[in-house]
Amino acid sequence: MQHLFREGGHPSTSRLLQVLESVSQLFSRIYVVIDALDESKDRERLLEVLIKILEAGNLCTVQLLVTSRKELDIERAILPLSTSLSLSNPYVDEDIRTYIKSYLSQNRRFSMWPDDLKTEIEKALVKGAKGR
Repeated sequence: MQHLFREGGHPSTSRLLQVLESVSQLFSRIYVVIDALDESKDRERLLEVLIKILEAGNLCTVQLLVTSRKELDIERAILPLSTSLSLSNPYVDEDIRTYIKSYLSQNRRFSMWPDDLKTEIEKALVKGAKGR
């Protein structure tokens, strides 16, 4: 890893994977979390890297947790190699509803708004959130 630091600049994907492989030998488990994969600027390249990690036999200690909106290209690339878990469910919707209600009732900017308008906003935001 020190070599990578000394090289400076932006390391290549293959170089980063080499470092990940080296580090993975030092630990029994490595957890990599990627939030909002669908918002990545270079999503196609990131998907390629994730597939390499998932398929690499020498990176079996690396555990990936990736969050994303439901996007066809992501599903096609990762679903055969992963387990999908949807956050669109009544429990998540209720958490979102609770947060929005609390926010609308505690924020002074919304204190003068009619309750029916706040209720309408709450319903629209919960429906639009779809578990996000």
